[in-house]
Amino acid sequence: MTSDVSLAQTSCFACLQCGQALQFSIWLVVDLAARPDLAAHICAGDLHSVRCPSCGSWATVDAPLLVYIADHNPATGQPPLLFSPAQRSRSEDNSEETSRLLYQLAQQLGDSWQEAWLAQVATVQRSLLPVALSEDPAKMLRHMQPPPQQASAEATEPEEAMPVVVAAALNDILEKLATEGIAVGSVEELEQVLTNWPELRAQLERAVAQADS
Repeated sequence: MTSDVSLAQTSCFACLQCGQALQFSIWLVVDLAARPDLAAHICAGDLHSVRCPSCGSWATVDAPLLVYIADHNPATGQPPLLFSPAQRSRSEDNSEETSRLLYQLAQQLGDSWQEAWLAQVATVQRSLLPVALSEDPAKMLRHMQPPPQQASAEATEPEEAMPVVVAAALNDILEKLATEGIAVGSVEELEQVLTNWPELRAQLERAVAQADS
């Protein structure tokens, strides 16, 4: 069994509601295979959240995250690494943060690190990480397409990992929407927004077609 290469830094701050001093471990690198407990928090959207023991209020730290998937399946297009930038970061900050976290992970992995992974890092918005890590990432694609006919409603789709090209397209679309002041928090919201942005829907459809080719 390989050792856990997850990385966290300790942060101390005061609760905005009551002033209680809080000490919190901010996870920056998560080894998915070694820490399924952290994977559960990623999917729940509260990995970087802490609850004040004094007043019960929640606080969220805006921090970047690198997810390491040791048992990724290249045959399905699943990347070994997913980078999720801090939500209020700038593009230039993202590049620096990615490089820093990749370097730290490489140091942790030692001889197990592969330079080829540098070309396979997929950048994913935080709200889409649960989809990218899901056993059924095709759920996102189903939400982007018209509802199937009743006759085929019971058909099951094979489990697969979200192709890198699709994850990259989704991230680019969310960034474009963000520049217009549009925040998307779920696949349902994204589906609704894309009805008014045909060019972005077309971009996603092209990525899906490329992944299927």
